[in-house]
Amino acid sequence: MTGIEYKTTEKKIFGILARETISGMTASGLPIDKDKLLPQLLGELQSIRKCIVQAAEIRKRGDTDVIAPLVAWLGGHGLKMSNECIITVALQRNTQ
Repeated sequence: MTGIEYKTTEKKIFGILARETISGMTASGLPIDKDKLLPQLLGELQSIRKCIVQAAEIRKRGDTDVIAPLVAWLGGHGLKMSNECIITVALQRNTQ
């Protein structure tokens, strides 16, 4: 999470996310305040990074409930999971 490869990828993702968000808002005719929007997007990426680090720390301790940080992050954004097993299945599919 501190390596140059991660930081390079994070920077690329931020650029794509910023471009797509601004493009979508422009196409929808919504007002854009880049001075507010870009820090908000960066904050979201940092929040996701924190979630990943927490999951890695949980895994390192040997705990099996690595989805707890992701579920908490989703909940903090007003998103509710009707079945948390969906996340577990999705994560397993990406590791096989």
